[in-house]
Amino acid sequence: NRRVTFRPQHGQQVLVRANITLYEPRGDYQIIVESMQPAGEGLLQQKYEQLKAKLQAEGLFDQQYK
Repeated sequence: NRRVTFRPQHGQQVLVRANITLYEPRGDYQIIVESMQPAGEGLLQQKYEQLKAKLQAEGLFDQQYK
């Protein structure tokens, strides 16, 4: 899915937006995830890494600026 921007690790808490469907003849439930993001500190870490990558791409961590 295009809105899932990371792969969760085992035991990691996530927030999902999903729909639940039921196939009545067999009584099977299916969860269709529309979006997923890390919860708590995981979200903060993801935002930090995105900002760091952006600033690095702009060259702001180059030696000339230190």
